[in-house]
Amino acid sequence: AYLRRQEMSGALSVDKAKSGRSKCRHTQQKIPKGELRIGKEVPNTYTGFGTTTAWYSMEGAEELVRQGRMSIRRSADLAGYARLSTANKMLVDQMVSRANAPAAPQSPKASSVVVNGGAGVNPSPAKARISEKDAQAVLNKMKSSGLTSRGTIAKWMEGESLEQGVSRIEYARVKKPSDCMVCRGNIRRGDIRIGDAQPSKFYYGMQTRWMCMRCGIRRVSKYSQLKGWDRMGYDVSREIRTKTLELMSPEEEAALEAVMQPVSDLWDVLIMELNEQQMIALLKINHIKAEDMRIEKAPINMGLFLADAMCNGLCEDCVVCQNPSLVGLSGRVVCWGFMGGLTKCVARSDLSSVQRYALRIPQNLADADWLKEWMKSHEHCMHVDPSAPALPESKKRTPKKNNNKKNNKKNNNDDK
Repeated sequence: AYLRRQEMSGALSVDKAKSGRSKCRHTQQKIPKGELRIGKEVPNTYTGFGTTTAWYSMEGAEELVRQGRMSIRRSADLAGYARLSTANKMLVDQMVSRANAPAAPQSPKASSVVVNGGAGVNPSPAKARISEKDAQAVLNKMKSSGLTSRGTIAKWMEGESLEQGVSRIEYARVKKPSDCMVCRGNIRRGDIRIGDAQPSKFYYGMQTRWMCMRCGIRRVSKYSQLKGWDRMGYDVSREIRTKTLELMSPEEEAALEAVMQPVSDLWDVLIMELNEQQMIALLKINHIKAEDMRIEKAPINMGLFLADAMCNGLCEDCVVCQNPSLVGLSGRVVCWGFMGGLTKCVARSDLSSVQRYALRIPQNLADADWLKEWMKSHEHCMHVDPSAPALPESKKRTPKKNNNKKNNKKNNNDDK
């Protein structure tokens, strides 16, 4: 709440972009040189003291004002407005008047799009807002049994992960199977593995040795000690918490499963049906850059981000790092963004305090048979945008050519 008040109270200014290097904090698009931009004074999170200027394009600032996340009542209140030319002043005046104008009523037929089985929403240029009926339905589902409160669920959610010892859990990413350090069994790609981090004997730093799920679960005393626990599905979460005696009441477990299971089911489908380039393109359609969250080479993480957005809607921008990197995981909302450089954002929130928007998908994805089949039996928050660029076609693997000269020579001798 303090950061949101600080965001609202930042001094605002307007000027023309001096170069084409600045980027809008809301749309994540670069502002061309000479274009008008809105500046907001914000705390400098990189140095930890002082302030810096966050820049917004005219379209991004207009959308923030409509959402109530930025306040511009009069053009004259903007620093630098008096130095603008008459033509540029008119552009700023028009933007301020449009942003503060009450929303005009529209007929349901002209404004409705398919979200959550047919409910209507009014799409914005960047994100489509979920209707009040759908938002209330999602909120009621998440509110059941205290999922949005700071109650018993926080006992195993808010613990800090360990830096040494049995401290990591993830899906195996290597193509070649690795051996479990305990039973020596194979850990194949996509299998869950638990890591034991210890100081290395060969180099400075920590070395992680991996165990299979069956061997590693015996060495876990608290679920939150594992880094990456919130990226696991409900079945894995329940299995480990059963061993660590962190299960909640049956009503709370049922509510948590109702939130997590649809995302987990769609997650599995996305991993099989979409490749990395298609996931990156789908994120880009919604003004999200996978490289900003360091997940452009991690299809498992991109699939989880998209599965949450398809089921529950895209989260609003993080109020701490100002990036579109919030994602719902294991009954809470966390940020995958970075404050600058390698400093990760540590924003955490409950499910009901974050506003959601419909995910824009292109027509060729909406026509996919697997997505149509999934949408028949699940609620969703997707908006089919015919103007969105189509996803690239998946590349089929071609068999490798036989370049073995000895085999070719032998075959030629047999022909003779």
